[in-house]
Amino acid sequence: MNVRFSRAVTRQLALIDRVLISLGKRAMLENEDFRIDHASAGTYQLIATIERSGANILPCSIYLQGDGLRIDLDHIDEALEWPLRDIEENPKTIQLFLVNLFRCFVLFDTSNRTIIMKLFDMNGHIVEELKIGTVGVFASIRQIEVKQHLFYPIYPSENPPVENLQLLGEHGKLASM
Repeated sequence: MNVRFSRAVTRQLALIDRVLISLGKRAMLENEDFRIDHASAGTYQLIATIERSGANILPCSIYLQGDGLRIDLDHIDEALEWPLRDIEENPKTIQLFLVNLFRCFVLFDTSNRTIIMKLFDMNGHIVEELKIGTVGVFASIRQIEVKQHLFYPIYPSENPPVENLQLLGEHGKLASM
């Protein structure tokens, strides 16, 4: 694919490519597991949606924008978000988190109108636990009814994940809804 992106989007794409390559997969623009959409205007320049076939794979859309990286998970808009400054200053931390996101089981737990995301390794140990939002007054029926929803890893791995990255409030904004 021969497309030119801004410097900010190119850096974000390189970060995602390092994650995918570390998992033994092809770079995003060459990876058959991603559907790539381009925008000619608006806040984003590239959207990559994971389209892996298989049972219960985490719905994930990655927005590479001029001002930062945004990831929607399980139809939760802006579940994860990092400004460009954090991507430039702490790329390794974000990369390690994304490796775990792609290769761990992901559980969304909705209780007391709070949405908690937990990442589990192949042995069932919690690797990371993050509050990613709250269920608002006008939330969809689906968000209120679903108390827990477990997704299989996007790219399963027998290797142990990187533990306790503690990104909440330190390296990037975990957006609330």
